Amino acid sequence: MPKPITDVDRILAWYFDRENNELEPRLKEKLLRLEFAADQFREWSDKNKTVRLVMAKYELQKSQAYQLVNEAMQLFAMTNRQDKEFIRALLHDIGMKIMQKAYTQGKLKEAAAMFAQLIKIHGLDREDAELPDFSQLQPVPITIGTFPELLGVPLPDDLDAQLAKVLAKKSAARFNPSAAEDAEVVNE
Repeated sequence: MPKPITDVDRILAWYFDRENNELEPRLKEKLLRLEFAADQFREWSDKNKTVRLVMAKYELQKSQAYQLVNEAMQLFAMTNRQDKEFIRALLHDIGMKIMQKAYTQGKLKEAAAMFAQLIKIHGLDREDAELPDFSQLQPVPITIGTFPELLGVPLPDDLDAQLAKVLAKKSAARFNPSAAEDAEVVNE
């Protein structure tokens, strides 16, 4: 069963082909709401605050506002790395078509401008971050033990008495004399 076409899909199709697509008035209103939600999310970087602002501005229920914010995040690719990579691939394909069309029409200035945009889309205009030499990195030494000289804390003078007292409490808690008296010895 094919996935149904949503309002976000229709708006996205209109974004990519404005000349051949007309956006109906209902979708224009929704686009304005989505743009408002996206702007608020970019400004505050807080989904809950964005939802409250959308609820207040458009008098929506909380669930409707959450849906609108989620759709805005989907439409404007504000979710995760995988979505950004997908959008980057889409922009690359569209950019290549625009550049080829401009080149075949002899519009070299427009083709060069699109080529510059493609370089930015792929991040080729930025230097790669300097990575550390991983062979030089060593883990922090960890000392396992409870010896006083390792911990730097002196042991109490009556340590043996304190340990004997704790052990006596533990063994007394495990051994119930009244249960032992009621126990029956079974011989096999």
